[in-house]
Amino acid sequence: MKKLFFLVILIVLMLVFTACNDENNENNENNDGHRETAGEFLQLVTSEEFDEAVSYFDETMSDGLSSAELSEIWDLLLIQAGAFIDYEYNRTEEIDDLKRVVYTGLFEATEVTFLVVVDEDQKVAGFFIQ
Repeated sequence: MKKLFFLVILIVLMLVFTACNDENNENNENNDGHRETAGEFLQLVTSEEFDEAVSYFDETMSDGLSSAELSEIWDLLLIQAGAFIDYEYNRTEEIDDLKRVVYTGLFEATEVTFLVVVDEDQKVAGFFIQ
């Protein structure tokens, strides 16, 4: 449980640092498949197909987050936000060589923001929940 708490704190900190980089962000609808990759990944997560979802990870994400840990994070989110209802694409932001695809997630008790960072190789380089 402490490991999961640490992982959630780490994700929140990564979100804060990523948000501080907004001066480099621009909307970019011409995302060369990044939005498609992000959408496929998020669909797998929200369908609780975590083994397949982690296959989208780049090497760093694969080393840092297992299928079981992703499942634990999702379960904690469901406890806090209620049953998952749906998600909707919001925008794509460019950060250096990465694309951050932003979705609004609707749950029974609240809305969250899903951020899926996709690299130039169409691999998920980051996944954040705000």
